[in-house]
Amino acid sequence: MTDLLEPQPFSTYPTPLEQVNYQRFSTAGEIHAYLKTLAATSPAAHYERWGSSVLGQPVAALRLCATDALPANQRLRVMLVGCHHGASEAAGGEALIQLARQLLHEDLQPLLKQLEIYLLPDANPDGRDADSSKNANKVNLNRDYVLLSQPESYALDQALNRIRPHVVLDAHESAALKRKTLAVEGYMTEFQAQIDYANNPAIPLLTQNFCERVILNPLLERITDKGLQAQRYIREISSVSQALTYGGVTAHIFRNKAGVCGALSFLLETRMDPKYGVYASFRNIHVRLSKQMLCIREFLTLLNEQKQAILNEFDMVSQLMPGDVCALNVDYVEHPHEPVSRLPMRRIDSQELVDIEFINHRHTIQHTLITRPHAYIITQHIERISAVLVRNALDFEIIQTETIINAIALRVPGIPQTDAFSVQMIPTRLQVLPGFLRVPLAQARGNLVPQLLEPQSSSSLFQHASFRTVLVDQVSAFIYRCPA
Repeated sequence: MTDLLEPQPFSTYPTPLEQVNYQRFSTAGEIHAYLKTLAATSPAAHYERWGSSVLGQPVAALRLCATDALPANQRLRVMLVGCHHGASEAAGGEALIQLARQLLHEDLQPLLKQLEIYLLPDANPDGRDADSSKNANKVNLNRDYVLLSQPESYALDQALNRIRPHVVLDAHESAALKRKTLAVEGYMTEFQAQIDYANNPAIPLLTQNFCERVILNPLLERITDKGLQAQRYIREISSVSQALTYGGVTAHIFRNKAGVCGALSFLLETRMDPKYGVYASFRNIHVRLSKQMLCIREFLTLLNEQKQAILNEFDMVSQLMPGDVCALNVDYVEHPHEPVSRLPMRRIDSQELVDIEFINHRHTIQHTLITRPHAYIITQHIERISAVLVRNALDFEIIQTETIINAIALRVPGIPQTDAFSVQMIPTRLQVLPGFLRVPLAQARGNLVPQLLEPQSSSSLFQHASFRTVLVDQVSAFIYRCPA
């Protein structure tokens, strides 16, 4: 650690964490009250309640934008989210409310002329108060962005659709000590800060390359130069014999859902020390918060510098058209130029830092390529599927007039034991009857539609147990692509 990572002194509007001298986490109620306090201190801050938790607590945010900011079409809209995993990863939320004060009253104030920031520090208030990673229904909210079965994930997704941010950052932490997995082999991880961009296959590769080249790589360099070792995110290491990959690719994850819906979307994950260690502050929250602050401050500063390039890229992403090719899946495979990699790991018994050789699968291949249709026709299970479409803010229509069209039937001959569906694609003349569902791709979230409705997509509705049963072998298909 360096002095650059020490939290800055404060004089006005101390956060709840500062008020208790970092000796316990802030409660959900304290964070919510602090948002309201900040909103009352500046005309640049506006309190917004986006929804409620399972137990009725506010899912609340601040909109931050200077009164003399640039016109709306010249501003960069940024959404910052913390604590999807409640008190299990508490530092992100604590950092975001401190960041809000810095944006309103301290050295980051100039950014609010260029950036319109939506800051949600506590995505999981019930989990925060229960010292849990899940919400009150025992659901991992960061795996619920397709079904949107929980009020918290639904509230965030509705805000995502309403605001249409250009850039999203989802702040997380990762425990260095994995008691039930890696620790059994005698090791802890040594990562300090990891960052990645949304990597769902529906996101154009050009956009992913832009995120890597213009934002990710410069950001990692800046954070490292400030004294905190930063790298591209590596998926959780549970064994020294596993292959290395980057993060999950499905739209069930918030950062990927945001990316599929058009934002340039990023994950931040900083190191969380073992819970039962002896630290100067409660669970070392002082140091953990400072790591988050350094990363997020550098992130916002970089966004401000690259504002015009980001606006241009965002406009290009929104222009995908029917007839374009899109991928439904991506696999991690052996890296062609670096089949093995060495990573520093810490031995638990001696605390010695050692290099471990891993199989390196940090290379991706997109597959299951399709031509984006104009629409999908759904002939059965209308009520269940339309309910999910509504929750995902997707437009559709109920057919009123009988017609006959050329279509491609998507038929699943049987439910497999794995997540990989075998799909038969059968050209057909389809008799479209009143009451059928038509889902067009020419809409704001049209890029999401194939990901949800194509059975072989890794983000498909039918990957969920509650929907897999509707794919039982039947005489005819009930999902049809409409090429024109």
